Amino acid sequence: MGQSVLSGTDQQGIYKAAKSMLDRHVDSLGKTGELPLKAVLLYNNTQTLLNQPDAEEKFLAAFKEMSEEERNAYSRLRLVEHTLDTGAHIIAHRNRPDDAEHNAYNIEEMLKLARQAGYTAQDIEEFFADIRIWKAITPHPTEHLDEEGIELFRQLVAVGEKPEEERPAALEAVIKQMTTNQITPKRRLTTFEETDQAIRQAEVYRQGQREMFRRVNTAVASAFDGYIISPDLKRAESSISTAMRTWHAGGDADGKANADRWALLYGMLSLTRGAVEDHLNDLERAGRLVAEDECDTLRGTFQKAAQPFTLARKALEQLKDRIDLLESRFIDIDAGGNKSHKKEADYEVIKEEFSSLFKGVNIGKIDISTRKGFEREIGKYFKHLSQTIQNPEARQIMAESDFLMRQYGLSAAIIETRHNGVLLKDTMNNIFKDEGFIESLKMPPEMRELLKSKPTFAGGHGEDGLSPADQNAILNFVVKAATSEQRREAFLRANPQEKDGNGYTVQTHEIFERYSLISENPEQFGMAIVAEADEMSTSYQRFLAEPFGATTLLHTPLNEEYETIRDMPQNMLKHHQNGGQHDISERALVGSNGSWYGHNLVHGQMVPCSDSGKEYGLLVRVLETEGFRQTTAKSAAGSFATLIKRGNGLSLERGGGDDMMYTRYIAQILREYAEDRGKPFDPKDPHDRVLLQMGTFFSNTEQGRAIRINSATPNQVSDDLCEKMGEMLGRRLELEGLVHKGTFIPPRGKYSEKTNTFVMQTAYDMMQLYSAYRHARSENGEESVINNWATIVSDPSLAGAGNSSARAQSKSTGTKAERLTAQRAIGSNIWIALARTRHDGYFTAGEFLERMHEKYRSSGLSKQHVKEFTVDSQWWRRNFFLRALMPAVRSDMKHGFEKLGLSDMTFDRAMEIGKNVKIEEGVLKYEDPTGKITPEQALHAAFFEDQVLLAALTEAGLAIDEVDSPYNKPIQDLIKTVRPDDNSVNILFGKRTMARWPQLLEAQESERQALPELVMTDLYEDRIRASEDIPDATKRLVISSTRAATIPHIPTVQGHTAYGRRTVPIWGAEALIAPPINFRPELEIATMHEQPDHTGGMS
Repeated sequence: MGQSVLSGTDQQGIYKAAKSMLDRHVDSLGKTGELPLKAVLLYNNTQTLLNQPDAEEKFLAAFKEMSEEERNAYSRLRLVEHTLDTGAHIIAHRNRPDDAEHNAYNIEEMLKLARQAGYTAQDIEEFFADIRIWKAITPHPTEHLDEEGIELFRQLVAVGEKPEEERPAALEAVIKQMTTNQITPKRRLTTFEETDQAIRQAEVYRQGQREMFRRVNTAVASAFDGYIISPDLKRAESSISTAMRTWHAGGDADGKANADRWALLYGMLSLTRGAVEDHLNDLERAGRLVAEDECDTLRGTFQKAAQPFTLARKALEQLKDRIDLLESRFIDIDAGGNKSHKKEADYEVIKEEFSSLFKGVNIGKIDISTRKGFEREIGKYFKHLSQTIQNPEARQIMAESDFLMRQYGLSAAIIETRHNGVLLKDTMNNIFKDEGFIESLKMPPEMRELLKSKPTFAGGHGEDGLSPADQNAILNFVVKAATSEQRREAFLRANPQEKDGNGYTVQTHEIFERYSLISENPEQFGMAIVAEADEMSTSYQRFLAEPFGATTLLHTPLNEEYETIRDMPQNMLKHHQNGGQHDISERALVGSNGSWYGHNLVHGQMVPCSDSGKEYGLLVRVLETEGFRQTTAKSAAGSFATLIKRGNGLSLERGGGDDMMYTRYIAQILREYAEDRGKPFDPKDPHDRVLLQMGTFFSNTEQGRAIRINSATPNQVSDDLCEKMGEMLGRRLELEGLVHKGTFIPPRGKYSEKTNTFVMQTAYDMMQLYSAYRHARSENGEESVINNWATIVSDPSLAGAGNSSARAQSKSTGTKAERLTAQRAIGSNIWIALARTRHDGYFTAGEFLERMHEKYRSSGLSKQHVKEFTVDSQWWRRNFFLRALMPAVRSDMKHGFEKLGLSDMTFDRAMEIGKNVKIEEGVLKYEDPTGKITPEQALHAAFFEDQVLLAALTEAGLAIDEVDSPYNKPIQDLIKTVRPDDNSVNILFGKRTMARWPQLLEAQESERQALPELVMTDLYEDRIRASEDIPDATKRLVISSTRAATIPHIPTVQGHTAYGRRTVPIWGAEALIAPPINFRPELEIATMHEQPDHTGGMS
């Protein structure tokens, strides 16, 4: 039953089949007494209650009548139900045939198109050599399942990869285990446990890379058959750079005090063991195939007797034994499997043994003394086996092992580090307070006076520092005046090994221990990210790291404040000029013995997402997008490559969405650069080749829950990699002028000067306004009004239980955060979701539209100007309207008014209060003649008023071309169109809006289905306020169920039909510019808005 449905693309059909299985299993468990009867009865009655007008009251009454055990059982059942809904989305999408008819980026067809366009085998090898797909996984509070839950979710996704006849049984087995097993966290993870999770995900990812490698090799051979130069990626020295990155393994130290030297050492060691075990498994499989081979050739018979895998296997086994022994010397494992480092272990002793790990390991008669030497020799051995083994499958396995060695060296994944820019400033200030060190440098008098002219060297914490130019001059002098040893001693003396309030070594000291570990194996490390970065952050990191041997860091600033995001392009250029070029040369020199390391020959730049959105709201997307567009333009002008990274979660409010979207902006800038100069890119031109490489760059962070959503199985990983490469190849063909403009790169709207000026200035004003509301004080107090509002409408305890990672809730304190403004971005997002306003996704968007409407009504903007924004622009439709509307239609403003003591609030009264709220000199002010409105109530009314404006003006803007358009009417008339007849605070969203974005209807239904979970959180919040002791496991279960219910499936919202994504496949003559063979015509320069051209199909 459900066999054919489970193989189809109807998500609802798949979900109903799974839900039917779940219902039967629940009934069975209820009859046997394995589930509490009340939980089963309420579960079965849930949809009936949801359809009643007083559903919230009835759910609350039912929960109050239940015991905690019964409520927990109900929450577990609902968690499974929501998890099945998510799995159904993934299975339905993956059931879509990956072929020329259904996938516009199908790698097989893209390679054929490249061949038709005149690509030779050498061209395609150069394309693959230029690819960088660097997906970084991060431990994150968004993951609300435990290790067993994650594994069961992987099995759920894998149902869609099984033969059709096996799917029902496989699905039913997963459902039974999910229903009966504990699948939610009971406590926070440790950094060691997070590293172990990274190893397990690396196993999935590396197997996916193997599948991708096989598929691409087959596709290349098919598309380029008959060429004299036959591409063979199994023999190519340059691999497709797709190695998984991880922020686990102690790499992320941004506000994470427990990411210390022990965590990083354990990460480096564990990832080494993960690679060793992976390669040993390859040797075992290949050896078994050779031993069982029935080939009767002389060569095959000899290989069966000679056992060619023995030398490599013995060397790797010897290495694994050493790793296991070393780990046992500093890691304790208790009866529950929990890991911690042994307090008595001497770090310096363990580090010395780690440094000597490869010394004396033999590969046959070759005595190895260094890690790099071992990697080089074992790589040669794998390559030799891949070319000489008689058995074709064994030969393929060894080719894959060789491929992964070129990707990673002996590491299961590449570690990305993240330190904090404020921490770097503190560390620098400590160094330049050391009078003894300053005296030893014998600085010129004027430089000494310069140091004394400011309270601190680098500034920070409200104190002034020297100018960037003066700082750089002093840093350059210090590097020349003091040896590495002198600087190392001075840095450690100025930043001693002390304990913080939580018992961890202060990060101003620990950072040097981490740099020292990085120097042990620099090839194991990727981007060195600096959070909260400013112009000087890369200079600080280079200055601090160099004396400790970490000279090859891929410095990657992450700008999060308004000014630093705005200045990001110029700062990137300064970084290139002030040491960045030397960094690339250093990495090239060190990487000469390992080709995988050569893929770091770029600059790094990370685009902000969560924290900037938390501080500035939705419209920070404008500043971010312009920032990396201009960064790309400066890279193009300077002929240097910048690999731009972006965070990518599953929350729209935190900037989540299609992970490839930002790379399309980069391609737009590159194409415009080619148009401005009057000719397409030529890959044979070294200057052009660097820029074409930027068109094949991709790096994102896949956070928490997103890891299992997007990369659950090897097959899913492989398909994702192949699809990304297909899109990159299409962009490359367009940049080279081989396919029509707009075929694979979305046209970018070039607004009139008046529209652009208004949009940019108003967007910047809204960012500042959003931030002002976050920090506004009441007239009678110093505390932020929004912090008081948050504790009334929701509670930090349950939001905090949503964080099961090793990261603290607050960067600033490293501990729990009781204030909304002190929360990390994810904590803030969860808290606001539980408050049900979801205003972090839309607030100030309404005022933005109101200002546009006022400008139009006063003849400051014409109808065409408004249309450029509201109708013509694909970017604004998806990144403003859709992003704002999704959380808005899912919000429940009535809930907040009730929590604030205004259960009788009306639409008209809320608008009257909200429209008069303003921020003056950091104080929230509003009109209140009666003296009965609190600041928190006024703030909530301001959120409400902005949502009303968003709903009303979006609806009117969509009708701007209609006769007697409502957009011509005063704002008061438009507000009436979204006011319900009963004058309640349930805002009406218009028919045009819901028709234009039908996914909004799905979002509303999704939020309606989440009502039981939201009511459950309210119940526990009230009990927590009443000082009841709620077990931590119960809180984590409740919030897990709520999170599963309240996060819409992002690909449905933006992914599969995201901005710039081709939805209609286009192949052959329709795509190509004739004549197609080795011809690169010049492109015409044409100004156009973001309208689909003749090729169509671009979302």
